[in-house]
Amino acid sequence: MYQMTKSALLVGILSACQFAPILALTLVAGTLIDRYPKRRILMLTQAGFLVLGVIMTVIVLTGIVQYWMVLLIALGYGCLQSFDTPTRQSFVVELVGHKDLMNGISLNSTIFNLAKIAGPSLAGLLMVKFSVGICFLSMQFLIWLCYWVCF
Repeated sequence: MYQMTKSALLVGILSACQFAPILALTLVAGTLIDRYPKRRILMLTQAGFLVLGVIMTVIVLTGIVQYWMVLLIALGYGCLQSFDTPTRQSFVVELVGHKDLMNGISLNSTIFNLAKIAGPSLAGLLMVKFSVGICFLSMQFLIWLCYWVCF
């Protein structure tokens, strides 16, 4: 975004658009999560992330990307994240049971943090070697593959 806008303020606004919905919606999301099947919520949020990623890939590859488009995608991402994160954390109990809860939380945390390290590293390598559009395209393929393997 900084390369596109040359403005640190606009990058900050982009971050606010991504994280403000998490602040605003997480409490509401927590009450809704307890009323519906967690697996179904996770499937919907992950499908939503996939759709947002595909949109981002298409607008970058076609060269029509505009700042406002990325703001809307960030806002959508934040809204989905406000439902996905608490659902994922509470789903661990259903997956492993109370007996193995500590191990399940540890494994979930390890996978989450590993993805936060490996994802940007791989993305950086792809951007340098190819382009931003190819990076988005390959990441969307990996996300799609993981989505269908896991669910």
